[in-house]
Amino acid sequence: MAAALACLACMAWSCGSKAGSSGAKALERGRIDFLEFDSLALKDNALSDSPRRRAAVYLPPRYGQDPGKRYPTVYFLAGFNETEEPYLNGVYFDLAEDMDGLIGSGAVRPMIVVVASGKNSLLGSFYADSLLTGSWETFIKRDLVEAVDAAYLSLADRRSRGLAGFSMGGLGAL
Repeated sequence: MAAALACLACMAWSCGSKAGSSGAKALERGRIDFLEFDSLALKDNALSDSPRRRAAVYLPPRYGQDPGKRYPTVYFLAGFNETEEPYLNGVYFDLAEDMDGLIGSGAVRPMIVVVASGKNSLLGSFYADSLLTGSWETFIKRDLVEAVDAAYLSLADRRSRGLAGFSMGGLGAL
């Protein structure tokens, strides 16, 4: 899992310049928000799985204090039979704590990180468009991105987005 977090850091590095840090100061905290929305791509799938989806969204320290400030976004796809929870509660990593540390140290610039799950009644969608399970690739690249851009202060530009994943999510990221 350290490799997955390192991947997030590398992707964030490529989205912008390294922030400088000066002296020791208290670590500022970001927060986790949850976004729920209905996906058109997953509607009416043959498994009758709900098109209602939930994603965890990390918002960096000072998010929203300057409404004109926009942030790059990294989308992280969860593994087989997983929700976003193991990436939030320390099973694999603690997203908020780890991102706060990376941002606070100046290793990466502030960004939004979205953790999405491809879990369905078959335990995993492999993030592929399918007549049986629904259009999971389309869910990620269209529905999730549009929902995040509508709800958060993201940079709504493909050059300001990254994609990473673990296990099945790594396959989906390819």
